[in-house]
Amino acid sequence: MAQQQQQQQQQPLPPLGDLAPPPPPPAQAPSIESATLRTKVQLRISCADLVDRDYLSKSDPQAYIYYQHVGASTHMRLRRSESVSSIYSDASSVELYLCADGRPEVAGGWALAVRTEPVKNDLNPVFPEIITFDYYFEEVQNLCVVIVDRDNNSGVMTEQHYLGHVNVSLGQVVSAGSRGYNSLLSIDCRLPRGMPTFHNENHQARVLRSEGQPSRITILASTEADNRRQLVFSFSCTGLPRKDANGLADPYFILTRIDRAGHAVHVYRSSMQRRTLEPVWRDLRVPLRLLAPDGVGGGSDRLRISLWDWDQAGGDDYMASADTTVSGLLASAATRTSLPLTDASRTRGVKKLFYRGSGVLRVDACAIVDEPQFLDFVAAGAQIDLAVAVDLTASNQYPHHPTSLHHFPELLGLRGPMLGLPADPAAAAAAGPMNEYQRAIIGVGQILQEYDVDKVFPMYGFGYEKPSGVRHRCGFFGRAFGVQGLLELYHDCVCDPLLSLSGPTDFAPVLDQACHDLEEKMRAHPSVLHYQVLLIVTDGLITDLDATLRSLARATSLPLSVVVVGVGQENFGAMRILDADASADDPAAAAWRLRPDGRGTVRDIVQFVPMREVGADPFALARATLAEIPDQFMQYVRERGIRLEG
Repeated sequence: MAQQQQQQQQQPLPPLGDLAPPPPPPAQAPSIESATLRTKVQLRISCADLVDRDYLSKSDPQAYIYYQHVGASTHMRLRRSESVSSIYSDASSVELYLCADGRPEVAGGWALAVRTEPVKNDLNPVFPEIITFDYYFEEVQNLCVVIVDRDNNSGVMTEQHYLGHVNVSLGQVVSAGSRGYNSLLSIDCRLPRGMPTFHNENHQARVLRSEGQPSRITILASTEADNRRQLVFSFSCTGLPRKDANGLADPYFILTRIDRAGHAVHVYRSSMQRRTLEPVWRDLRVPLRLLAPDGVGGGSDRLRISLWDWDQAGGDDYMASADTTVSGLLASAATRTSLPLTDASRTRGVKKLFYRGSGVLRVDACAIVDEPQFLDFVAAGAQIDLAVAVDLTASNQYPHHPTSLHHFPELLGLRGPMLGLPADPAAAAAAGPMNEYQRAIIGVGQILQEYDVDKVFPMYGFGYEKPSGVRHRCGFFGRAFGVQGLLELYHDCVCDPLLSLSGPTDFAPVLDQACHDLEEKMRAHPSVLHYQVLLIVTDGLITDLDATLRSLARATSLPLSVVVVGVGQENFGAMRILDADASADDPAAAAWRLRPDGRGTVRDIVQFVPMREVGADPFALARATLAEIPDQFMQYVRERGIRLEG
């Protein structure tokens, strides 16, 4: 307690010019949730062969872009026009147009995001506006682009002549790459539920159909250059204070940016180095935008590097810190100078007479580099594939039993459209009762299918028997088209009268089979970068943990990520050993990630989430399980030295 009080009373450093001084280090190690990096995606829209709705001249096309966030908070920022106002104070953080009475033009989850300027007398318009979105791989971000012929200056879309519209997700647009997302414009005046209704829509649709020529739209996505700038650095320390009973420590560091007002923004936490006073961290990467939002030397790049000693019982101990800037890190690496580490609580009173510092931090390497990021690889043709494995052990119970985890409610037990993902993704969670296996397939599949060209996904089952009495530790059930096909294949397999639920819950055969199939695909398509996400849905604890860990260690050399979703009420505490994030401070969990040569650890490829922690919303499950996929993809790319051509 005394140590915490001393740290809270630490004197701030002198201010730099007109900048506020940085705050003292916190009494407890902070979380890093306050730093959110948003990938910026820019959209450009053009049309071709629009219908001419004017008599004396050509149409004056104008685009209305509506945006829908599905299931949770998503984010958008627009760069155009003074009429854009920040009006939302909730978590959605979206900037929208205002109606004439000052209210946001929002309905049914759809918000009017952009109203372009009309292009005069042009049936092949290229709209000059560049729309910038905050892109999230793990979220559903829907767009509806409505093209009209502006007839008056009211600014009301439904009072103009309708020319067509297209519904598309942001994931579809970015996965189309440099060729752009191309589609025919729908001439059906009926827009998605919750959007405005055109006057006399039936007549307008008949007029367009009578023209007999299809109109096209192209939406081109690109990423901002700032997305690619990274600060790549390596740190090492010597002379750290002893904290543990064995005379050593388990240090890690937290990188904090100090803004102009003196507020701390925690942007990075390193891995923990066990039992050492001379830790080394190599080849770390932090997006430069997080460290210097206004640019290097702009006054927003002040940094604090705080070292902490991990304590298994909780309440990590503060060790020391060094204050610098991004420029200072670059200079230290160039001149091979060290940063002194100090504990200000020991520089006051009688203690300062005996205090000689708390060691030094060496900046072994530091550089600003431009590196292609996840979306750059997707735009270049990288495919994100999905494979699904379902648990068919006896603990699930047979599907006809009401308490079975494979139970199909009467509505969704029917073959047909209601079995799968509704046409409106926002209605997925409300489409009726679904079992947790269905929710897991929908939550993960509805995101990943946008990044796969053929949308054909394999499905495996494990822990079941066939009439021959042979237990199948892993069986291949077939391939399905899209999420709807996966749900139907899952239904058919579980309800197969020749299939008996059995056991055990072995993951290693599933991992080995998925890796074998992935290697076959890589050999068959060597010119395409395939990255696979294996979704394993299970209701029980692993019965072959040692074999599973060995299989996972081998799988880290492949373009593979594993998402494990636990269903039911089982205590999944032991499963967290698979997930590097959930077990970062567990020595036993870290052991299987050590490389055979002892130099570092294999990359983290597993994400484990119990379904009960995210509830019944498939979209919440997607956010919890898929947010790390882009980073895991980039770790694989860097380890393998894969570069973009050109």
